[in-house]
Amino acid sequence: MKQWGISVFSFLTLLFLLSPSGARADELATVTGYVTDPSGLRIAGAKVQATNVETNVSYSGESNGEGLFRIGSIPTGSYRVGMLPIRKSPSP
Repeated sequence: MKQWGISVFSFLTLLFLLSPSGARADELATVTGYVTDPSGLRIAGAKVQATNVETNVSYSGESNGEGLFRIGSIPTGSYRVGMLPIRKSPSP
């Protein structure tokens, strides 16, 4: 069974944007990154979820044809980002 991962390409920017220190409650942020397999190949159509660690509220997005995902307009804070399981259709 293959394992899939998410590579967030602007990690420092992500930490800064989602950092609660100095952020106002009405400020919004964006999580952006690439979904890749263990060999580094990008995965299109992957469902990605960002869950706020304090409120447990989740926001989702999907990677485009180049494996890039963007979850925008989310409140600043600390988030767990992961890929939702891929469901394979049964073979006919």
